[in-house]
Amino acid sequence: MRHAVLHQDMVLKLMNAPCSRYKLYKSYANFIFIIKNNCLVFLLKVQHF
Repeated sequence: MRHAVLHQDMVLKLMNAPCSRYKLYKSYANFIFIIKNNCLVFLLKVQHF
């Protein structure tokens, strides 16, 4: 639920500020990339046990 609110806030920011759209999109993509990497590392650690 909280993540959906965060996403909505980011979408609103994207629509309100076209000049910083690229920067915000990049940071959002980076955020997703970090989460994906953390999930992969976590899965690898679980498999080692």
